[in-house]
Amino acid sequence: MIESLVAASETGARTQVFTRVLIPLLVLAAFVVFAWILIAAIRKRLNDSGPSASTSYTLEELRNMRANGLLSEEEYQRARDQLTAESH
Repeated sequence: MIESLVAASETGARTQVFTRVLIPLLVLAAFVVFAWILIAAIRKRLNDSGPSASTSYTLEELRNMRANGLLSEEEYQRARDQLTAESH
């Protein structure tokens, strides 16, 4: 009988430890998922906010911005394609 009480108390202690660890892990996992979604939304907004249609640049200005690191190669290619498409 004492052995069963000791076994039951050990099981209860394990359950308490598991619960103490599980809840913070679930909170941490929720925080990580929320942060990932927030970062993805911010990146999308930053990528979508390139030069607007009302702002017009010359090809030389685009080249200078790329050379100065203000535009990535991908942004430069996209802006150059838009500029050449508008001029035709």
